[in-house]
Amino acid sequence: MAEFEGPEYVEPSSASVKRRGYDSPEALFRAQYVSLCRILSVFCGDQEEAADAAQEAFVQAWLRWSRVSGLEKPEAWLRRAASTGC
Repeated sequence: MAEFEGPEYVEPSSASVKRRGYDSPEALFRAQYVSLCRILSVFCGDQEEAADAAQEAFVQAWLRWSRVSGLEKPEAWLRRAASTGC
C-alpha cells in the first residue's frame, strides 16, 4: 500500500497542545492527518476516498473549532466525523 503524502508527522509538544486539546486546527491537522488517512483507507477501501473523507473532517473541525477545541479528545471527534465520509 502506498504511503500518504502530506505533512510530516510531528509529535505534538506540550507547547502546541492545550490541556484539553490542540491550540489550532493546524496543530490537529499536523498531528492527525497521516494516521487518520491510514485508518480511513481500511474503512473506505480506497486511498483517494480516504483522503477526501479526512479532508472533509478537517474542514468540519475548522468550522466548529470553538467546540472541537474544548473536547478532551478532539482526535476522537475527528475520526468519528471522518468515518461518516466513507
